[in-house]
Amino acid sequence: MRIATRIYGRQLETAASHYETQLRPPFFRALVDYVNQGNSAFDCPGHQGGEFFRRHPAGNQFVEYFGEALFRADLCNADVAMGDLLIHEGAPCIAQQHAAKVFNADKTYFV
Repeated sequence: MRIATRIYGRQLETAASHYETQLRPPFFRALVDYVNQGNSAFDCPGHQGGEFFRRHPAGNQFVEYFGEALFRADLCNADVAMGDLLIHEGAPCIAQQHAAKVFNADKTYFV
């Protein structure tokens, strides 16, 4: 019975994880995947994933309060890996198409 419990437990965890992932809108899904890959950005914004804030006690409290993910997900709009908002490609384009569908519009553009 123990082996079956572990197998079913894994199947349940996998199904729950898949369900949670599917709930995410396209851009958020791409952003989470990008952050989970461990990418580092050293362009704008210049906080280097929150490391800049860690140089001061108040900044350290700020990072502890909001969490590292906030800074890892704060990206420049020109990060090629995420697509480009200005020329409507990649994850932003998919998100705009999704938003148009949600709002029953022909097209939607993010500004």
